[in-house]
Amino acid sequence: MTTKHLKHLKHFQWFLPLVVILTFVQCDRIGQDAPQVLMPQVGGQTNLEIPPAAKTHTFSFYSSEDWTAEISDTPAVRGGEGGPSIHPSSGKGSRIKQTIHITVPENHTSELRTYILSLFAGEKTLTLPIEQRPDLGDLQISTEEVELPSLGGSKVVEILTNKPWTATVEDDWITISQTEGIGNEEVDLIIEAAHNKTGHQTGTILIKSSDFEYTVAVSQHALDCTLDKSYNLSYNETHTIDFTVLSTLPWTMAVASNAGWISVEKDAHDASATPIANKITVEENTGNIRTAQLLLTNGNNEKLTYTVTQQADLSRFIPSDWEANVSIRYLTYEIIGPADFAIVATDESEHSQYKAKVTAFGHYAKILELTHDSIKFQIAGKDFTYNHVTLKNAITTFQGTFSKDLNTMEGTHSISGSIEGVPITARGNWDATRK
Repeated sequence: MTTKHLKHLKHFQWFLPLVVILTFVQCDRIGQDAPQVLMPQVGGQTNLEIPPAAKTHTFSFYSSEDWTAEISDTPAVRGGEGGPSIHPSSGKGSRIKQTIHITVPENHTSELRTYILSLFAGEKTLTLPIEQRPDLGDLQISTEEVELPSLGGSKVVEILTNKPWTATVEDDWITISQTEGIGNEEVDLIIEAAHNKTGHQTGTILIKSSDFEYTVAVSQHALDCTLDKSYNLSYNETHTIDFTVLSTLPWTMAVASNAGWISVEKDAHDASATPIANKITVEENTGNIRTAQLLLTNGNNEKLTYTVTQQADLSRFIPSDWEANVSIRYLTYEIIGPADFAIVATDESEHSQYKAKVTAFGHYAKILELTHDSIKFQIAGKDFTYNHVTLKNAITTFQGTFSKDLNTMEGTHSISGSIEGVPITARGNWDATRK
């Protein structure tokens, strides 16, 4: 070893102890600054619920310090059954999860048992109540009678037992959520049925556990009506609609919104096993479009709703002639020219909703919508010439609105077809004045 190396070694001899001292000081400071941890693995866990059976359960936690644990019992447990136990009852601080195994005796009583698990680490304490459910007994159910909704739905029967159990049903209109269970549990048995449109029906569910059994009586009333869910009626005549109501409970039928233009022949009736004939009458409409709701309600406050819409009085439009200006825009081109429209009466079945149709460009157009303030009509699959331009296989849809005095209308239109074999799609505006 050279003189130069010896000189460096002398410097290292006094530097090494300083490094060691600084290391210990720093480690001690880290130990003082690091927060102490004692917490459940599952954040926010405040208790542990366990079944009545004798069993070993686990509780996982984190502790940064050495720890000890103890579990309390009750005088009732110490009276001969043997108390709870834990393993291990102590451990070293660690960053990893730690687990305590908790063994409890069976709870034969009808009372809830509570044990207290306490962990101690440094200056921290973690307390966990452990609640053991009472003995559920051989078999208990919450009710022996269930009435299901007429319109379909479900009810719940709670089953409590410490033995395996089964549930059977022979009536095909009843369904249940499960047919067996393992015991030592509380189960919500869901009983369901579809909408009953035929008549009052009854059935049973047999629930058995060991040598005990219960029969749950299930019933369901009927509620049905032969009305369609909605009607769209013309304005220009009085309508009568015959229908029947089947309800094995008393029922009422009311017209909502005080719509005096619609009436019900029978607005109430007693329970019946057979359908009851009924009728609604809708008066002729001399005004705007109108809508009413019919509400059928049985004695259990179950409801069926029906909607009747009557179109506006369109006699002011039929017949009517209009002078129109129509613009067609295609790419950078725009064609503007006159056209004649007419709204005429018809008895054709395809126009029966409005008993009217439009003539435009020498063709009949089907009315798709006609109200007191708007119109929509379509010409489909026709050839027509407009301002010296012939459009082949045209499909043109016009829609617009009427002015308040009903003397003018305006709107937009879309058009597709071909000109000299070239497909086109165009749009435009239109307006019309009543002649």
